[in-house]
Amino acid sequence: MIDWEWIQFQLADIKTKLEIGRTVTYKAAWLYDNKDPSFVLYASIAKLYTAQMAVEIARDGVQILGGFGYSKESFSERLIGMPRSLRLPRVRMRFRK
Repeated sequence: MIDWEWIQFQLADIKTKLEIGRTVTYKAAWLYDNKDPSFVLYASIAKLYTAQMAVEIARDGVQILGGFGYSKESFSERLIGMPRSLRLPRVRMRFRK
């Protein structure tokens, strides 16, 4: 299965998404440790990005596994439901002057 080029590209995309999420999270933690007030922005970016990527990565994993990815015995079937709870509702915030 690993010899298929499509699966290699999918796995490379998954690894890239994981590394970007990890880097943004580490930057937010570094800014927090150094008492930089912009850590709030980076923490929000990290939370949003990693939640979205968790859903995409779980979906990609199910696609790679094919029909077995949706079976109840599959570990990926359980993972596909977990990241959905991480999604953030889109809320418009209004600021008063």
